[in-house]
Amino acid sequence: MLLRNRKTVIQKTLKRTGRRGIEPSRAARKRSQPGRRRQSAALALALALQPIVDVCLELGVTSPEMERILRGVFVDRAEFALAQNSTTRKAKASDLKIGLMTGVHRNFVNQIRATRPHARLQQVQGRHRGDALLGAWSTEGPYLTSAASPRDLPIKGPEGVPSFGALVSRYMPGVRPSTAITELRRSGAIQLLPDERVRLRSSSVGHRGISAPSVAAAGSKLSRLARNLMHNLRSADQSWFCKTVELRSIDERRIPMIRQTIAKRSQSFLDVLANEFTEEQTSNAVDAGMPFGVTVFYHEDPKSSSSKGALQRRRNNS
Repeated sequence: MLLRNRKTVIQKTLKRTGRRGIEPSRAARKRSQPGRRRQSAALALALALQPIVDVCLELGVTSPEMERILRGVFVDRAEFALAQNSTTRKAKASDLKIGLMTGVHRNFVNQIRATRPHARLQQVQGRHRGDALLGAWSTEGPYLTSAASPRDLPIKGPEGVPSFGALVSRYMPGVRPSTAITELRRSGAIQLLPDERVRLRSSSVGHRGISAPSVAAAGSKLSRLARNLMHNLRSADQSWFCKTVELRSIDERRIPMIRQTIAKRSQSFLDVLANEFTEEQTSNAVDAGMPFGVTVFYHEDPKSSSSKGALQRRRNNS
């Protein structure tokens, strides 16, 4: 009886409003606006993350690994922000405060704060599956020569005979050997030989031309540029200098000359700047001061960005 009465009330309401549901009140819509702005800002940050993800894909760093790193960065930066805002700088922020700020449960916050970054990554289960395959190939007896070097393996072979296909079945289940070859060749870990054999070139997935020090140097520059842009977002009336000149429809044959011109003029500008302020520092004999630097760079945008289109499509479908 109660269910029947409730159904009748809903039907009358729908008939009266002429809609397939009850429209939210104006107050409810107003309350949801800050959440929408926050979500829009988060989606906008996806564009800034694209080059970082590109490097991760080249290095074989997986999404679960980066998610673990990102969670640790959230906790570290929240702890720093709370320390900056604290009246007593010596007071250590509690796990609860950091958890409220980051959305991470306080138990996980405590675990993150008590664990070193490298140890955090060791706990991740979702590593690149190719690493296990390459590791077995470079260490397990059946896949080694008498000199303990990795064998060149046939792509397919009889059961019980060492082959690349056997490694794929064991360490990358559900993946076809041809798909595994494409992925591992992309990162330069293997070489496909003419006689349908595969040669091991690296015992781990990752771009061979990208090293940890070079990534650290690029990350430092990226962090400095981001601090400049974030400062300008917060303090538009006291913005730091950051200007862009868009040179559109440049003949591709002129690009090498433009690169060379920008490099020479920028280097001259930086040299003059460095000499001028070095002399000023020497004359003033300042013991300690604010770290300050200038970075000049140019950018070359791709003609078309399929990832940007895919992101837009996901927004439209959500």
